Amino acid sequence: MIKKITNWHRFSFNMQSEHFYNYIETMEGSIESHKNSLEKRFEEQSKDIKDPAIKQEFYEHAFLDDYHDLDKTYTLILRKSLFISLYSFMESELRSIAKNIEKQNLTNKKLADFNDRGIYLYLVYLEKTNKININISKENRKKFKEYNNLRNYFVHNDNNSINQKQYDKLKILPYLAFEKFPHKDYTNYQVEALEKDFNPHYLNLISLFFDELFKGIEESNITL
Repeated sequence: MIKKITNWHRFSFNMQSEHFYNYIETMEGSIESHKNSLEKRFEEQSKDIKDPAIKQEFYEHAFLDDYHDLDKTYTLILRKSLFISLYSFMESELRSIAKNIEKQNLTNKKLADFNDRGIYLYLVYLEKTNKININISKENRKKFKEYNNLRNYFVHNDNNSINQKQYDKLKILPYLAFEKFPHKDYTNYQVEALEKDFNPHYLNLISLFFDELFKGIEESNITL
């Protein structure tokens, strides 16, 4: 019975994560389609221009702003929005599991007893209070911490620069590109791009995390 119940939660999680994988494919396909359409328009409108220098001048005058908006601004907005949704998905799933276990009164501790918030509250409750083993590497734990910091930056401080200390931690995240702003005595950074594989990689880590969490729950003989 325990495994059947846990497997139902696993099935539900897998269905939702599959939805995100499909959305990523659709979103990235749309971005690529818009790029191809823009490039096709440029080639069509410049087909009679023989001089490469004039052709480049025409591109810069008529298409550069549109391409920049598509390749930088529009793409970054879409990928940031998806990243924040993935973060909320992970937090929501953890909250649901933690509250479900809390109702069983397996310990005398309640979620409200802790000072932690969000994902870290649920991790403390599951791992330390209920002794559920989540077998993920230290490197991936560091990544999750920096995904949390990146999410907070996007939500609360997106217009501010990233200092050197913050950058040194965030650069552990793959497929994340920064723009550098050197000053006389210090250097600031801003997120320049989330590359195409940024969100798929993050979703893969989330899936790996929950796979290990469900295993840990089953090994602890805790029902959901």
